[in-house]
Amino acid sequence: WSWDLGNNVTSTIQNPSLLYTASGNYNVRLIVTTSDGCKDTVEQAISIFAEPTASFSSIDVCEGLPVQFTNSSSIADATPLTYSWDLGDNSTSTSQTLSHQYAAYGAYPVTLIVRSANGCNDTLTRFANVFALPVASFATQYACAEEIASFTDQSAIPSGTISSWNWTFGDGGVDVQSNPQHIYNLPGDYPVNLLVTSDQGCQDATDGVIRIVPLPVADFETEDVCYGFESPLNDLSVATTGSIVSYVWNLGDGTTSSDQNVTHIYQRPGYFDVSLTVTTDSGCVMTVVRPNALNVFPPPPISFSDNASSASDIYPIVNFTNNTTTLGTYSWDFGDGNVSSDYSPTHEYAQVGVYEVQLIAVDLNGCVDTLMRRIEIRPTSNVYIPNAFSPNGDLKNDFFQVFSYNVASVTGQIFDRWGLQIYEWKGVNGGWDGSIDGAPVQSDVYVYRVVTTDVNNKREVFVGHVSLVR
Repeated sequence: WSWDLGNNVTSTIQNPSLLYTASGNYNVRLIVTTSDGCKDTVEQAISIFAEPTASFSSIDVCEGLPVQFTNSSSIADATPLTYSWDLGDNSTSTSQTLSHQYAAYGAYPVTLIVRSANGCNDTLTRFANVFALPVASFATQYACAEEIASFTDQSAIPSGTISSWNWTFGDGGVDVQSNPQHIYNLPGDYPVNLLVTSDQGCQDATDGVIRIVPLPVADFETEDVCYGFESPLNDLSVATTGSIVSYVWNLGDGTTSSDQNVTHIYQRPGYFDVSLTVTTDSGCVMTVVRPNALNVFPPPPISFSDNASSASDIYPIVNFTNNTTTLGTYSWDFGDGNVSSDYSPTHEYAQVGVYEVQLIAVDLNGCVDTLMRRIEIRPTSNVYIPNAFSPNGDLKNDFFQVFSYNVASVTGQIFDRWGLQIYEWKGVNGGWDGSIDGAPVQSDVYVYRVVTTDVNNKREVFVGHVSLVR
């Protein structure tokens, strides 16, 4: 057998086979030769039909959107083709191009079988991807104006991950964090929108509303007072919504209080900064701080002096000098039933004694201070010591003694010219009769030493000469 298969391929076997690499019409010749050398020839035309090439593409989509299939199958001889689709979810189609919506997310194996008019076919299988949709959700609760409002993302996705968040807060503010915080300056109801996007670009959005509660208005009033008096601090705060449930005062001297209205005695004069923080039943807090909110006036710097130490029953006049430097009014009580409103008065006492003098000063702020002092009008004392006596029994000047007024005690001593003590007595009524142990002494000049203590406890010592004349 001698075969010419029409494409420059020959064969000598009885029944050859050949894979033609190109379609077309081929003339095949067979020459058969017997063992005796006899031959016969036959020619026959055969057709090699073109094989179609199955080809298609699809675009991945998110759940709920149809998948668009683009059929790019071809055949070299341009003969008509027929199509058979298996869409992987028990759906089929014979359309050349089509779109198909899947009921759920997933990866679907799609098979396309392409057949030519001559019965040649090709098959291609590819996956169509339908990605899961995220479900947008968030939680929040009311917040106070000018304070932080928190948002908690509660979005979920059954397959894949959420990769981005886009928040709009209804007041022009935006954020891309998963759990953002935002401060609203004004109270009201604000629409909030959350758009979430998966790692495959699938999106979902949800809306909500957040209520921003108005802040309370913190306010109070104070009153300037004099040192030592109670300072009233009265709450004037107002809750725009709800009610105020808590008060915290800082009184500026380290003292705090949780009372609504406070009375407080400051331990020093001066200006004090006061703050009040109020909290409503919604948890909204407002603080008002007032520098130098109140003044605790100091008492007038009361002071006076006097010359009572030089006054006596002979000259019982006392000059009082007011050393108080503030302007105001003054009230004197001299302790003997007499009073005065002079700034620096002078007073005459009727008799000796101890008197409690009181000065009350009231300054221009109405603050009062009192100063009390004891003074004494003392009696005067006098001592007279004679320089001679004559103990001759005529009852005239027979006795040497000390004559005194307001003197409590007297001690006397007599010395002779050689300095020897010859006599001593004690008592205001005592003295010397010019004798020693009952015997008269001679006329001479003697030395005396007298010690006196008056009613004011003033001690004095007198030394002198006395002449004894008989």
